[in-house]
Amino acid sequence: MKTETLNTATAILSAAIQDRGERAEVLAMLKPKTPTREKMLTTRAACELADVHPKTLFRWAVKGYLHPKRITPSRVRWPKSELETFLCETAEA
Repeated sequence: MKTETLNTATAILSAAIQDRGERAEVLAMLKPKTPTREKMLTTRAACELADVHPKTLFRWAVKGYLHPKRITPSRVRWPKSELETFLCETAEA
């Protein structure tokens, strides 16, 4: 939301809502949310979470099931939410 739009909406709501508590609640909902950083796991931590060998993780990545982020030429990080989702989906099958 643009700053001008947010300021206009804030002014309108502040004038329309008489109760201070309700006004603060509405204004808090209008404030832009700060993005949260996704939890990234080392290969060792990802292996412990999935209870598999590191080669298995890299095989899953080659097959396209997981998408690790390369940090340096020899280091990768695994998105925790993606790994958990994959593990849940494979457990159901």
